[in-house]
Amino acid sequence: MNKFIAIVLLALTALCFSPITSLFADEEEPAQEPVEPDETVALFNGEDLTGWTGNDNIWRIRNGIIHCTGSERGILRTDEHYTNYILTLEWRYPEDDASEGTRDSGVFLHAQNNTQFDPWPTCIEAQLQSGAAGDFWLMGIGVTPMSTGDQVTSGRIPRNDDVEEQPMGEWNTITITCDDGFIEIEINGEVANTGNHLTLTSGAIALQYEGHVVEFRNIEIGPLE
Repeated sequence: MNKFIAIVLLALTALCFSPITSLFADEEEPAQEPVEPDETVALFNGEDLTGWTGNDNIWRIRNGIIHCTGSERGILRTDEHYTNYILTLEWRYPEDDASEGTRDSGVFLHAQNNTQFDPWPTCIEAQLQSGAAGDFWLMGIGVTPMSTGDQVTSGRIPRNDDVEEQPMGEWNTITITCDDGFIEIEINGEVANTGNHLTLTSGAIALQYEGHVVEFRNIEIGPLE
């Protein structure tokens, strides 16, 4: 009888504590099957953040534009993962932003879910920092820059010198081509950075902020030409 009671108590203990354990587990989300676009579509509908996940207190819609208040740090991430595509969008830093320091933002490519609230997922970043738009930033993804031919797995890869950005308050355009292990960034029609042999070739797309007001519009994804 004592043995039977002990077994029952052990089973009840497992049932009681397993749900609590799952609440606090910081497990990586399961991998998603990536979408390969077969036509050009808008990722932002101009009205709300359908298809995106982020903090509604930081990311808002104003007159058909995604407006980031600039507080704290984090990302607005697509719910879908993508592979083999051309992504285009426009961004600007408003003139009425009174914050200090260099304006900073970016587009995260092939971002992995990691955890739901991770502001720094595994990804390759297309830098949008003022004065450095078009740089690569590597966060857990390797690439071979065309400029050096050597595989790099972390840190910044500077853009080409002839890239020009619009003045504060005006819209810039970034075009990003992801073709298996190949990636190319254009800023306002000029090739800024190119690389091969990406170690990850699919994932979410995310808009990033680092404490400065930034705005985005005309976000489209389409098939490779």
